[in-house]
Amino acid sequence: GLAGSSMPGALAVLEASREALREAGATPESVGLVEASADGSPRRDAEEAEALQGLFPARSDGERPVALSARMRQ
Repeated sequence: GLAGSSMPGALAVLEASREALREAGATPESVGLVEASADGSPRRDAEEAEALQGLFPARSDGERPVALSARMRQ
């Protein structure tokens, strides 16, 4: 889990993502697509990926998976 993460940025991304869901009135289960920021930094990209794994745990058979999209910012 993220509690023992060696990437403190992952915790910040996780909390920001949870807040965004709350503000939207959504739940992780209602999300089908996430667009990652993909700034090209290996560390930040890894932190974001770790946070998303914490927010969207593996789903049971038959449940819709979460798709991940990323567009490189320039």
